[in-house]
Amino acid sequence: MEQAEHADWQLMQRVAASDEAALDELYARFGVLVYQSARQVLGTRPETEDAVQEVFVRLWRTADRFDPHRAKLVTWVMLITRRH
Repeated sequence: MEQAEHADWQLMQRVAASDEAALDELYARFGVLVYQSARQVLGTRPETEDAVQEVFVRLWRTADRFDPHRAKLVTWVMLITRRH
């Protein structure tokens, strides 16, 4: 596993352990991307904001399922975003 993949895995392990600072870091890295993606599909700002919140709750709850051998973290985050 390369260094970036290992760092992503460690971040998600911290999120899985209910580390709020790790969730903040995850949001800082991907919040804008998730928002932009949701905004393209949804019509209003409130709907988009609700969707982003729900995506990050889902990321929080499923963080232990992230596997850097199967996908990069950005890919996994966007997959969850699209599924939502």
